[in-house]
Amino acid sequence: MEKEKLDYLEPVEVAKGVYWVDLRQKIIVCLCTVIVSCFCLTEAVQADELPELKEQWKVMQKQMQEQARQMEAMQEKIKQLEAESQARIETPKEMKERVIALEEKIAKKDSLNVFWKDGLSFASDDEQFSIKVGGRLHMDAGWFRESSGVKDAVGNSEDDGEIRRARFYMKGTMYENFLYCLEYDWATEPASLKHAFIGLKNIPYLGTIRAGHHFEPFGLETMTSSNYLTFVEYGLSAAFWPSRNMGITASSNLFDERMTWATGVFRDADNQGNLTGNEYNWSSRLTFLPLYEENGSKLFHLGGTYSLRHPKETLQYRSRPEAHQAQYFVDTGSFPAKRAHILGIEAAFVNGPLSVQAEYMGSIVNQTSGPSNTYFQGGYIYGSYFLTGEHRPYSKSSGVFSRLRPLKNFSPTADGLGAWEVLLRYSYLDLTDDNISGGNMSDVTLGLNWYLNPNMKIMWNYTYSHLNRKGDANIFLTRFQITF
Repeated sequence: MEKEKLDYLEPVEVAKGVYWVDLRQKIIVCLCTVIVSCFCLTEAVQADELPELKEQWKVMQKQMQEQARQMEAMQEKIKQLEAESQARIETPKEMKERVIALEEKIAKKDSLNVFWKDGLSFASDDEQFSIKVGGRLHMDAGWFRESSGVKDAVGNSEDDGEIRRARFYMKGTMYENFLYCLEYDWATEPASLKHAFIGLKNIPYLGTIRAGHHFEPFGLETMTSSNYLTFVEYGLSAAFWPSRNMGITASSNLFDERMTWATGVFRDADNQGNLTGNEYNWSSRLTFLPLYEENGSKLFHLGGTYSLRHPKETLQYRSRPEAHQAQYFVDTGSFPAKRAHILGIEAAFVNGPLSVQAEYMGSIVNQTSGPSNTYFQGGYIYGSYFLTGEHRPYSKSSGVFSRLRPLKNFSPTADGLGAWEVLLRYSYLDLTDDNISGGNMSDVTLGLNWYLNPNMKIMWNYTYSHLNRKGDANIFLTRFQITF
C-alpha cells in the first residue's frame, strides 16, 4: 500500500523538485548580476561614465522584478499541486462510507414505505407506485311495524339483522399516472364484484380515463361513497340510478376545481361483471361550486345529471322504503320499453355545522307498444347539524362529500366525545303514470349519527313510510360501521 501511495505521488514530487532547481538557478544568476554590476559601477564612476551606469541599473531593476513575479507564480503552482495531490487520497474508512451510502440509495429506490392514512397504504419515495388495501364492514339491524293494509299489499317485513356490506379492495397507482382498483363484496352469495377497472390520469384536456366495471357518473348520492352517507340508506330517488356497469369514463375539473365533469359509455352488466346485453348507454354529470370559503365550511354546490338508457326489451323501476330489509313497496313490474331519458338536478349547502342537500330525478320512458312519454319521478331533501361543531367535508376534485374527521376522537379514558350529528329527511317516489301503476310512496326519516373517529360510526334512523292508499310503516334501523 505504501509503495502504491509513493508511486501515486511521484509525479507531483518530481514536478515540485524541478520547480525548486529552476528557482535556485535564478537566485544565483541574480546575485552574480548584482556583484558584477557593483564592480562595473565602481569602475564606471572612476571613468566618469555615470549616465550609462544609471541606464544599466534601470534595466537590471526590471529584470529583477520580472524574476520576482515568476517566483511567486512558481510558489502558487507548487501549492496547487500539493492540494490536488491531497484531494486524490481517500482513506479506507471514507471509501467504505461512500460505498455504504450508494448501496442504501439503490436499495431505497426499489422499496415501499408503509404508513396509515385512513387505511393501510404503501408508497415509493418517488411516488411512482402506491398501493392501498382496505375495506368496509356495515352491520345493520331493523325493526318493522306495518299496518294491515301494507302487509296485504306488499307482504310482511320482519325484524332482521344483516351484514349490509363486507368489502375488501386494493387500489393504487403505477408509474405515477396509471390507476387500478379491484373490490369485492363478501356480504352477498356469491361474492359480488363492485369495482374492477384500470385508468390513466393527468391526460391533457381529458383528465382521467377509467375502463372496466365502475359507477356510471350520475347524481350526488350515487357518487358519494356508502361510507360517507348521512343516513343508513339512500333516498327513494335511488330507484332511477344506473349504478355500476361495464364501460369507459372520462372525468376532470376546471377553474381551480370549481367545476367538475364526467361522461361515459356503458353496457349493462351483472354483479360479476358479465355483460347482460349489447345495448349501449350514456351517462354524464356536471357540477358547479359557486361558493367555497373557509376550507369548505361554507359552500354551495349545484349539479345536473343525465343518462340515456336502451333497455334490453323491458324496463322496471321499484323501491323499498329506506330500509334494505323491507319488502318492495312500489314496483312498476317489467314492461316493454325501447328508451329512457333520466334527468336529475342536485344542490347542497353547508354553513359550518349546518348542511342541506336535495336531489330531484325524473325518467321519461318511451314504451315499445304504449305511450311514448311515460314519466316517473322522485326526490329528497334533508338537513343535518353537528352538535359538536364539525362540518361536512367536501371533495372539490370530484364534486362529492367525503370522510368526516371529528374535532376530538372518542376515547373512554379521555375527554373526546367524537362527532354527533342530528338529521331529518323527506323523500318521495311516484311510479304511476299512463298505463303503469307502480304506486307512490313517501318517507320521513329522523336520525342520529355518532362518529367515534374517522374510521368508525354508529347510526340510528327512524323512518315513517307512507304507501299511498295502502297504509303506513314505522321502521327503526341501526348500523355499526368500520372502514379502513
